[in-house]
Amino acid sequence: MRFGGILISLGWGGLFLSGLMLLPALWAFFIDHPYESVKFFLTALFVLFISGAMIFTGRGGTKERLRKSEIYLLAPLAYIFLGFLGGIPMIGMGGGLSFSQAFFEGVSALTTTGASVYVNPEFQSEALLLWRGVLAWFGGILILTFAVSVFTSFGIGGVKVKAVLVRQNENETLPQRLKRSMKYVFLPYLFFSVAGFIGFILSGLPIFDALSLTFSSISTTGFVTYASPLYDRLPAFALFTLNLLMLIGALGYPLHQALMVGRFRELNKDPELKPFLALALILMLVLFLAVPNTRLGEALTLAISLITTTALPIHHSAHAGAGISLLFYFIPVAIGGLALSTAGGLKFLRIIILLQHIWRQMSILPYQHAVEHFKFGDRHVEIEQVKEIWAFFVLFLCAFAFVLIGSAFIFSDFEQMWIATLSAITNAGGLAMIAGAPSLYADMSSFGHIFMALVMIIGRLELLVVLVLINPAYWRSGI
Repeated sequence: MRFGGILISLGWGGLFLSGLMLLPALWAFFIDHPYESVKFFLTALFVLFISGAMIFTGRGGTKERLRKSEIYLLAPLAYIFLGFLGGIPMIGMGGGLSFSQAFFEGVSALTTTGASVYVNPEFQSEALLLWRGVLAWFGGILILTFAVSVFTSFGIGGVKVKAVLVRQNENETLPQRLKRSMKYVFLPYLFFSVAGFIGFILSGLPIFDALSLTFSSISTTGFVTYASPLYDRLPAFALFTLNLLMLIGALGYPLHQALMVGRFRELNKDPELKPFLALALILMLVLFLAVPNTRLGEALTLAISLITTTALPIHHSAHAGAGISLLFYFIPVAIGGLALSTAGGLKFLRIIILLQHIWRQMSILPYQHAVEHFKFGDRHVEIEQVKEIWAFFVLFLCAFAFVLIGSAFIFSDFEQMWIATLSAITNAGGLAMIAGAPSLYADMSSFGHIFMALVMIIGRLELLVVLVLINPAYWRSGI
């Protein structure tokens, strides 16, 4: 077993996290909350010590060539380890969270799920809510980094169909691969985060609200600082900025690069983008016509929030189903955003290819010797790639059924089981508030918090990575 590179990578992730803890520490200091400021600062020192020890222990990993098995193992360990570290400041704060609740909250942020144990977040400290938002923002970077390192490199779930300009060096070590991947995604992500923050400030929002909304929307997490609907509180320009950030967060990272440098032709060439935007407009019309007392702008914001899996509470009539089947909310969340983005769900790329394949099969059915082939954009889709996507789809359904059965040990109500399962496995935790169950996660047992946190990690890792890890052949081959 080779764990040197894994330990170093986890250690550097912890160092990054310890640096981010200084933001809520400084915020607490400036708003005259010295206890919280000291706690965040001391926690940052503790995380710094732990992370430094891991880097020192695994220093031999800087010379070992990257193996595919290493990065498969690193991905879930990163969410577990960093989720634990990120939850430490929450223990004893915010109503006295237990370890399982803090771990759940930390993992929910890092996986950009947005499920929360805080029923009324407006009664929590600003430093704590800010830290939760920072964790979610860092989670977006983590997801995009793994997208470059894992999904584009090894074609997880058929994403080889997506055209990406990422060169891979087979001779680099695991820390080198992650460092290069993070450099690739960090600048555009930071650029749009800063632009969104400036947009919120120009709309008249206070700095705290602007920071919180920026962190939550660009990462498609959906954390809120107030339980009241956003559409009632935000000015028009802030809503425009919110919609734009959610859409950008749901785009794949190659489009982030194109947007940042002004290569708008690449947006027009992307085969996912136009159908994705068309679906958002169709969903907007459905919500506008079906949800009572909903204005067109509210319907648009809610549609974007759902299809990007941000799942923000936009309008008061969205709660408790709004007299409309919850499927109108759940189906777009299950579909999700574009491939290689921070959004959850099945991903729009896979849905398009599956529908194309079904239509192609129906077209050639009368012809016994017909050759099956079709394109995704300007790229030919191999039959093996289609099989991978079908395998992912079947695995998603099996995982959903398994988690639904497991949630029977946590919830007594079937509707709660359904909401919790879908929101965790699609990384759209805000569905609980939209469905009128804001206390869904607060009322869970310790087992429920740990179980659902692991489900969120499984959903974020695209399921197939987890399937590799539970394969005995993986462990027999060694790392």
